[in-house]
Amino acid sequence: GSTSEFDCVECPADFFCNDGQTISACPENTTSPSGSEAAGDCVCSRGYSGTQTSFCQALCGDGIRVKHEQCDDANVMSRDGCTNCLVDCGFSCFDLNDQGRDVCDTECGDSLTRGSEGCDDGNSID
Repeated sequence: GSTSEFDCVECPADFFCNDGQTISACPENTTSPSGSEAAGDCVCSRGYSGTQTSFCQALCGDGIRVKHEQCDDANVMSRDGCTNCLVDCGFSCFDLNDQGRDVCDTECGDSLTRGSEGCDDGNSID
């Protein structure tokens, strides 16, 4: 088939159809409901912040790990395992986005005394 001016296009989620025919993707880090008709219907995805006039950027400290964040523990405290959305030396962080944040804990046996460790002698034997 050919199309005519009366053919309709159902616009899928994350796209917009500004003239009812042309399907365009929402910009990076944005989303839209199905049936969107304009670029203005695209809003920042979960874990991102921005406005119509600026790009959507990752929101460090919101508890939602996105693209370039190594971790996001839902706070802005330093040296708690996740600082500025980067994993602190001697810690491991676990992505628990279904629960709203990452959980970070020290790595026992790495010879670094961090977090709640009283000591770390370089082995994992208590």
